[in-house]
Amino acid sequence: MVTCKHRLIFMVFCLSIFLGSSQTWSATIHAELDRKKVNLNESFTLVYGAEGSVDGEPNFRVIEENFDILQKSEGNRVEIINGDITRKREWTLTLMGKEAGFFTIPPIAFGKDQSPALRIDIEKTPVSEESATAELLFLEVKAEPTTGYVQSQFVYTLRFYRAVNLLSAQLSEPTLSDADAVIEKLGEDKQFETTRNGERYRVVERKYAIFPQQSGTLSIAPISFAGQLAGSARSQFNPFPGGGPIKRLRSEQMTLKVQPVPQDKIKGRWLPARKLQLLESWPEVLAGEPTGKVGEPLTWTIQLMAEGLTAAQLPELNPVIPEDFKAYPDQPVLKNETQDNGLLGIRQEKIALIPTKAGTLLLPALEVPWWNTKTEKVEIALLPARRIQVAPADLSQRRAAPLPPQKAPEIQTPQGNTLPAPLAQNTLGIWPWVSLALAVAWGLTLVGWRQTHKKTQQRLDSKDRDTRPPDIGPIKKQLQKACTQNDAHAAKDALLIWGRVMWPGQPVSLGEIGNRVGQSLSNEIKKLNAVLYSQTETSWETGPSLWTAFEEETRNSKKATPKPEALVPLYPSEI
Repeated sequence: MVTCKHRLIFMVFCLSIFLGSSQTWSATIHAELDRKKVNLNESFTLVYGAEGSVDGEPNFRVIEENFDILQKSEGNRVEIINGDITRKREWTLTLMGKEAGFFTIPPIAFGKDQSPALRIDIEKTPVSEESATAELLFLEVKAEPTTGYVQSQFVYTLRFYRAVNLLSAQLSEPTLSDADAVIEKLGEDKQFETTRNGERYRVVERKYAIFPQQSGTLSIAPISFAGQLAGSARSQFNPFPGGGPIKRLRSEQMTLKVQPVPQDKIKGRWLPARKLQLLESWPEVLAGEPTGKVGEPLTWTIQLMAEGLTAAQLPELNPVIPEDFKAYPDQPVLKNETQDNGLLGIRQEKIALIPTKAGTLLLPALEVPWWNTKTEKVEIALLPARRIQVAPADLSQRRAAPLPPQKAPEIQTPQGNTLPAPLAQNTLGIWPWVSLALAVAWGLTLVGWRQTHKKTQQRLDSKDRDTRPPDIGPIKKQLQKACTQNDAHAAKDALLIWGRVMWPGQPVSLGEIGNRVGQSLSNEIKKLNAVLYSQTETSWETGPSLWTAFEEETRNSKKATPKPEALVPLYPSEI
């Protein structure tokens, strides 16, 4: 018999299933454009991606108000990373603007979820391009700017237009007249469609960043194309269609004017860039100021980012560290990112700062002068002086203060006078004098022993000073916290600080530490390295294992530390 209680349990069970399953309906919607600036009559690609299950199909009709949808496709992908399965759906749209101007692609509803809005700039097609003769195949090249400075960036753009199908095609790479000039390809080729004089073309675009190393004139040789056109369609006269004619093309030669460094305006290192920034980050910030604790490491992360420079061109930062800190710099990280208008060079430096006293400590300002290629003026990238609030060390880590010496008890005489205890009574006959003589003899013996012990202790201290292990308590706390939270980057920072403390004056990296420790910890460090430098985003799940291996390593190192010599006897032979 079904009771009310059973029905209530059944309803709660069904509700929990419904709520649990509803969580799987939520999805994260991403939207991405292949280009943010296009010419009128040029197509561009818009990709929507959904992670998770969407509870409704998208309706792209709202996009057709300002754009023509030339092509639309949909696909599914499944990714498995560390046993976690992620399902992704993608919708790819090929669009073309109806008129020139700045436009917003509005959010698209995927059931209850929405995509972000995007901005795109559609420019009018240059008159020179509109007046070009309609050809089936042709090449266009341009450089921005055409006049610049030594070691500054020039962006060279190549476009190949075709209105026919090809069986094969080959484009040459740019050749420079200056053998010392640096040239780097900017990302992958981009493909889109455009219209010229009523003819629809498929376009392949390539971009290169060029950095001249000497002043004067820099020539870029013509780009050559060689390809075979597709043959005619099958007919009764040609049942097996073959290849068409072979076509060869050459672009124009480009000439760049490279100006020398304006020595009268430059002080310090020459850094020609469109934009340069200094950024910093701290693990803990309170009321706009970093906070720390005496004896515990505090990681200061500095980033230098420059548009129009490679990471290799960026200088070492070398901030001034006051005596109130012990500093342990990490190896710098250099990275180049590709943008539509060239390269973005990034230099990241991390410094572990260990405060040596409490209070408000001050880090001086950090300045990097650079040359603005747009305004042609010297500018200063600045990190202002930074105050750091440092709390005292934990009381549990402080050593207990020695107790003050105890005074000998005093005895009051019947008349109220105070006398030392041994002399308070003089009615004991000869025994007080015997006691006094023994006390004097013992005092002389004690003085002799203390002098000998002091000399011996000085010898032991000087011998043991180099073998005494450093205090790594605060570093162990930092590493344990990072391992417990499976924070790979924090674990790396703690290990590097530990390595610099254990092996001062020697080059330290995770690889070097792995070579100097036992097999167990070395294996865990290799796993950590694999996660940090993986090409794909991979989570670190072996933090507790690394902490266990680290504890075992430190215990073994303590056992291997040579023990100090035994205390000398109370009455050494040389006395």
